[in-house]
Amino acid sequence: MRRAAAAALTRQAAVEPVQSYCALLARIALSSQATTSATPEILEASYRDETGRHTCKRLRKDGRTPAIIFSMPHNENKLISISANDATNMVRIHGRMGLAAQRFVVNLGDEQLPVLPRVVHINAVSNLVENITFMHCPPERRITVPVPVQVIGEDACPGLKQNGFPYLIRRTVDCLCPGDAIPASIEVDISGLQLGQTVLLPHLKLPTDVKLVALHPRLPVCKIAGKNSREG
Repeated sequence: MRRAAAAALTRQAAVEPVQSYCALLARIALSSQATTSATPEILEASYRDETGRHTCKRLRKDGRTPAIIFSMPHNENKLISISANDATNMVRIHGRMGLAAQRFVVNLGDEQLPVLPRVVHINAVSNLVENITFMHCPPERRITVPVPVQVIGEDACPGLKQNGFPYLIRRTVDCLCPGDAIPASIEVDISGLQLGQTVLLPHLKLPTDVKLVALHPRLPVCKIAGKNSREG
């Protein structure tokens, strides 16, 4: 009789952590959300006719940063330049990682072109932006974007109070998005995670028109790591 009661208690103890963890993951899916980009920032630009190293060097000397907009209609590319201050502020405010998920509108004469930064070259010595490659990003276009992951809820995380720390396994998540609805970031709430528990890609909540692009759907995103931590 005692053995049967002990076995029942053991089974209950084994089931309760699983149930609580499943409930926790459901709460993460509800609290995790994608922060959409605000109104696109405006960049004043000018046409440039010439290419080459000497031309770009002359532009930089005049306080301009050479840039290009590719994937225009009919496979057209537009050679432009923007203010060097605007280029520096773009990287300073959004960071090189966050910049890839930020939409801009380039004012080019009578045209207003929605664009998305794809490549930013920064001088390793002077730390100045040397050139920028933009992609034309109209609303009807669907594009794969590396969206940054932002961890929140650290103050209330019980795993951190057990001398753990948030280990961000994936700093960005590749998402297929409409051109006018690109998330600026994806927030992951870890306020209920215990030491050793992990948040996977399926636990992230995305907007309706945004889909994950991953080689494996159960790739981990974030884990509360530390001494004696177990895989959650």
